[in-house]
Amino acid sequence: MNLKSKTSAAAELMYEVDSLYVSTEIILSGRFGEFPLDGLLQEACLLHFRIVWDFFYKPAVKTTDITVRSFVPQWKGPAQPARLKAIREWLNVMLAHLTTRRTEPGYKAGEITATDIQSIREHTKALFGVFVTQFSDDQRKELINPLAHKFTQYETLNP
Repeated sequence: MNLKSKTSAAAELMYEVDSLYVSTEIILSGRFGEFPLDGLLQEACLLHFRIVWDFFYKPAVKTTDITVRSFVPQWKGPAQPARLKAIREWLNVMLAHLTTRRTEPGYKAGEITATDIQSIREHTKALFGVFVTQFSDDQRKELINPLAHKFTQYETLNP
């Protein structure tokens, strides 16, 4: 991967991490707890969770996929917490695809709770913390969210 691509990939990664981390903060604050904003915010949060999770835990399938190994080839990050792994798989049915499984009461019982959102937030912080410690100062400078100005009133993981 050339430096120009890495810089762009790093910026996209920071956008996803910031979007996930900030959306967990907003959900946990209860600021937008009324319908339909609560569900729309949760879906946006979970979409960013899926992207960040796949970045850290899924191998590249296509040559255009960006994963943690695009930056840190010998990546050995924290283990996947079982509940978060289950949430990631649940999202394939409940967020990313329209399937008959959505109608099954047992499957719907796996819906996301505030405790899950808190776990997503904590695990994202831990993952990203391990990730940036493997970067040089110059590499950390590439991790700039191009839309960072939109996140200024929230906590982010910007190194």
